Amino acid sequence: MTNTRISELPSSLSELDNLNMLILSHNAIVGIPEVIFRIKYLRVLRLSASITSIPDDIASLNNLVELSLVNNHLKELPLSLSMLRMLDIIDLSQNEFTGFPDVITKMVNLGTIRISGNQLHSVPDLAALSNLRGIDLSDNPISKISGLSHLKYINLMHTLVTQSTVDELLNSGVSVHY
Repeated sequence: MTNTRISELPSSLSELDNLNMLILSHNAIVGIPEVIFRIKYLRVLRLSASITSIPDDIASLNNLVELSLVNNHLKELPLSLSMLRMLDIIDLSQNEFTGFPDVITKMVNLGTIRISGNQLHSVPDLAALSNLRGIDLSDNPISKISGLSHLKYINLMHTLVTQSTVDELLNSGVSVHY
C-alpha cells in the first residue's frame, strides 16, 4: 500500500495468516498502527514517511527478517528492537539520527545495516556483530570508524572518513565503496 491516501489499517489485517510482507510507504498513516503487531508471520515490514517513534510492541514481530524505516523522522530506537532475533536487515536511512543507535550493537544476528543519510559523526566498534556482512554509512558526516574490518562490504560515499582508514579496510579484505 504505497502512495495512497489511506490513513488507517483495518483490524482484520491481523487475520491474514499468510501475510508475510507489508509495505506502507508515502500515505496518510501516522505512526505504526497497532494491528501490525498482531500479524504473526510478518517477515518484511517497510514503513516510510510517517514514523517519529517505534513502540516497544515491535518486539512482538518475532518472525521479522527485514525492517525498513527509511525516510522517517526517527531520532532513537527502543531497546525492545533487540528482541527481534530473526532480523537480518535493518534500514534506517534518511532519518534524523545524530548518534549511532545503541540498540543496534545488541542485535547480534544482523547481517546488513543501512543507515545512510543521517547525521552520524562516528560508528562504535561493531566487531561483536559477528553475522554482520555489510553496512551503508554513506551521506553521513562520519569521520571515525573502527571494528569494521570483519565486514565484506562498507559504503562510505560522501563521508569524512580518511583515505588511510579506507586503505586499512581495503587491506583487510573489505570491499569499500567510497
